[in-house]
Amino acid sequence: MQAEPKTKNTISQLLPLLMQTGVGVILLLIIWLVVNNLPMLNAIALPLDFTLTDLLGAAILTAIVVILCNFGVRMELRLAYLVKSFPQGGTMLKQLVYLIAVLIVYFAFRPLVVPYLKNYDWIYHLLFLVVFLAYLGILGYSIYNNIEELTAVISGRYIQEKPSVAANIVCGKCGEKNFHDSRFCSFCGAELPRPVKCSSCGTLLEPDAKFCYACGWKVGESAENKAAGDAPEETVSYQTPTCISCKAEIRPGVQFCPFCGTAQKQE
Repeated sequence: MQAEPKTKNTISQLLPLLMQTGVGVILLLIIWLVVNNLPMLNAIALPLDFTLTDLLGAAILTAIVVILCNFGVRMELRLAYLVKSFPQGGTMLKQLVYLIAVLIVYFAFRPLVVPYLKNYDWIYHLLFLVVFLAYLGILGYSIYNNIEELTAVISGRYIQEKPSVAANIVCGKCGEKNFHDSRFCSFCGAELPRPVKCSSCGTLLEPDAKFCYACGWKVGESAENKAAGDAPEETVSYQTPTCISCKAEIRPGVQFCPFCGTAQKQE
């Protein structure tokens, strides 16, 4: 099994992005803590309903949100490329990052916005509640829709290699998806169609495949037919007619040679 080396290779390719994001977020959090505990900032009075500490804190938290969102997008692309057996994992990770980003933005701008809303501050809370629940619903739907693949990844059934046939076999009775190596449906118990083998190159194909995606051979035809079909066709050589006397090349069907005048024999 080559799963362990490929897993290590995947981690090694994701590690620089993880370290870059982690270091950036930790540094900004340290700066945020320092800003919130600087006494001189509180001494600076602004003609606004919030302090300079609140303003700088919101700017720092916004920078953290930008780093996290950039991390989510880049991680989605990398996981889709590296983990071909479960590309949805990158999308779910990005959705989780966005969910965290919504909470950070809520706490970052609350001191700046809520004082100006006065009796209508509930609008601010309601707006972020709707956005948070929307992202939470999208994440929950993604997890529910890919629960089989997620379970397979957690249990180690998927390796970082795309199988020779589709990762799922659809049951013809109930329509549910099953693992590619299942013999019976996990939902209704019906026997699942088995993959077919290309008689030409040996590639495993979907049960209802008509042609092999690897070599293009029609499923069901024997290899002998391919051997006969691949045999070189006999070619008929064509010779330009020549004069029976001077051997000069002449056009087919002429009765006399245009060079020496000799009558030609007609076959």
